[in-house]
Amino acid sequence: MKKSTVLKVLLVIIVVALVAFGVFYFINKDSKTNSDSNSNEAKNNTSVANKQENIDNNIIEKGEMHTRGLFEKDGLTGSENNLLNNDMTMCKEATLYYRVISNIEDYKIYSERIDIPEMTEEDFENKALLIVSNENVREPEETDLEISDVVVNNDVTTVIMKQKENPDYESKTNVFYAIVSNSLIKDDVTIVIEKNNN
Repeated sequence: MKKSTVLKVLLVIIVVALVAFGVFYFINKDSKTNSDSNSNEAKNNTSVANKQENIDNNIIEKGEMHTRGLFEKDGLTGSENNLLNNDMTMCKEATLYYRVISNIEDYKIYSERIDIPEMTEEDFENKALLIVSNENVREPEETDLEISDVVVNNDVTTVIMKQKENPDYESKTNVFYAIVSNSLIKDDVTIVIEKNNN
């Protein structure tokens, strides 16, 4: 009798453990699905226009997009949700904002708001993510821009923006990014818009 009672108790414990594991698994699965869904909703106003990898100059990867993600969070506007004004630096000469992301904490803030390449903490040991944004309507010769290169001149990081070869004058692209080596990031950053000779 004792053996059968012990076996019954063990069987009940195993069944309860399996049920608990199943419930835990499905709760976490639903939670992750909802989290991914919310993340996609936060970025739903983003359209990636272009992404390029292994560029021949100093840029490892670059891209641009049209998005409201830097201006609003979860569809809410207001100064507290505006990363452009609260967290980015304006380059007055180019009337463009920029932000150098050099750690995973800052990266997470921006990756929740705009569609940028996936990066890990280890990536930031030798790379940085440079984000440039425009909030104004630009003259025709400054529409459909892209980050052309990132160079260092006299200990200043210079981000070179250039109009694409066959520009789309209706382009609404307003956020640009480039992944570059940490060696290209200095304390002083400036942005230059090179004009095409057309």
